[in-house]
Amino acid sequence: MLAQTVTCARCHDHKFDPIPTADYYALAGILRNVKSLKDANVSEWVEVPLPAAPEVEAAAKKHDAAVASLQEKLKIAKAKAPGVTGVLAIKDVPGIVVDDSKAMKVGEWKDSTVNATYIGAGYTHDLDEKKGEKSITFQPVLFESGKYEVWLAYSPGSNRAPKVPVAVFSADGEKTIQVDMKAAPPLRGRFISLGQFRFEKDGQSFVLVSNEGTKGHVCVDAVTFIPVDKVSEIKPIAKGVDDASALEAELKKLQAAAPKRPMTMSVMEEAKIEDCRINVRGIVHNPGEIAPRGFLRVATAGTDPAMPKDQSGRKQLAEWIASKDNPLTARVFVNRAWHWLFGAGLVRTVDNFGTTGDKPSHPELLDHLATQFMHDGWSVKKLVRSMVLSHTYRQASRVNAKDPENRFFGRANRRRLDAECLRDTVLLVSGKLSDEHAGPMFPASLAADYGFKHASTCRSVYLPVFRNALPELFDAFDFADPSTVTGRRNTSTVAPQALFLMNNPFVLEQSKHAAARMLAENEKDRIGRAYRLALGREPTAGERAIAARFLASNDDAKEAWAALFQAFFASADFRYVE
Repeated sequence: MLAQTVTCARCHDHKFDPIPTADYYALAGILRNVKSLKDANVSEWVEVPLPAAPEVEAAAKKHDAAVASLQEKLKIAKAKAPGVTGVLAIKDVPGIVVDDSKAMKVGEWKDSTVNATYIGAGYTHDLDEKKGEKSITFQPVLFESGKYEVWLAYSPGSNRAPKVPVAVFSADGEKTIQVDMKAAPPLRGRFISLGQFRFEKDGQSFVLVSNEGTKGHVCVDAVTFIPVDKVSEIKPIAKGVDDASALEAELKKLQAAAPKRPMTMSVMEEAKIEDCRINVRGIVHNPGEIAPRGFLRVATAGTDPAMPKDQSGRKQLAEWIASKDNPLTARVFVNRAWHWLFGAGLVRTVDNFGTTGDKPSHPELLDHLATQFMHDGWSVKKLVRSMVLSHTYRQASRVNAKDPENRFFGRANRRRLDAECLRDTVLLVSGKLSDEHAGPMFPASLAADYGFKHASTCRSVYLPVFRNALPELFDAFDFADPSTVTGRRNTSTVAPQALFLMNNPFVLEQSKHAAARMLAENEKDRIGRAYRLALGREPTAGERAIAARFLASNDDAKEAWAALFQAFFASADFRYVE
């Protein structure tokens, strides 16, 4: 694996120690049967704290102990609170209520009023039949985007299902909570809180209750979505609940005052480790045979690594990927590094090392680089150094008639700058590129990435990458899809690229900054300086004459220089590397 320093994606300023990393998806067959986090023996993604300063750690431990103590008191108070019985009108339920009568049902559900405690006209249940074939979806009509606490109302009983999967779909993604419907609901004797979630007004906002894998009746009554700032205003309706409400308010204040520690996203493993079934044709409701966890045998030298029964196998998978007994990882990575530096890999199909991919043009070189890469401790710096100091890397790009496709690397490949390099070079020419490490960029007032504006002038490597809010330049110039792993990007030549360089406010603004920079410099040969700055070369005699005539014909010097720099940015010489 590679050794690299990783920056926390949340705070951007906390550095991890060098850790092993690798491109899991380069080994295409390994995780073929993993269809979801649950199948991978992972229950959910959670935020976990990173090591902090000793005084911060001490304060955090003290705070955690206080939270745990208060949570225990709250649990006892809720247990003492009597349940609430009777029929409750929908208008008396706080928040935006979706009753079971308004929910979307899949399969046969039976309405009932046998249990006298319910909301509206009754509740519904799955008849304890056809498990995995029934679901009920509660979708609210939200008046505004924001954070909501979601309460599920259900009818408890001894014949109910103890583990009912309830999935909440929000702007944060999907989260599944298991609800024990044998137990009495802890809130008001009717509800259980599923947690707090961000919902977009026009985005995915719904709760799905399924009877998949359940034993016993699944009985659902209603779901209500309560704005988080309104939750504390909800008054208790039963004697004994006052204590719990006061403790909940105290707990919220205590949690809000938690010491700030650097956080990162990690996974939480399932309590029960097991092999998963293959979902036939990718349908979760059509499970096939159990697929034992293991490793890709065709890429394993020697005996297969053992898979412990009491662990998920993720640690063993990482160790196997980084093992010298696995011949594939190092080959895949050095091939990608070669592709990034030379414009084409030794194996042209960088994402496919299988029988349907291309064969390496230089198999001995590929093996040598892979072996040396492992011998050097998986050091990317040493790998890159060995490549860029080679004679092959330093060749010119003149076309060789004997090898027009340059399959044997007899010349350099002429390549277009990628989206990040284009942006950074424009900012460098304008004098606005910041060489400082960027800090947090996502404002606390913004609820989702849809409205994020990229205004920073830091290097592109420090820009946050959001699926729904990429910089316009990235969208135009074939930036990799943030949702997928991409070994080789598309390189398109389309009209929007030219239009972007001609009309986009970012390009126009940086052209003006470049003009102001040029006029402020004490340079006799400004035309030569502009060519060297923007294109990295001296102008030809014809180019110098044309630029001089253009600048002389315009009375506004700053406007003329801005137009000249914009012409540089839009030229093929600027976008392509010889």
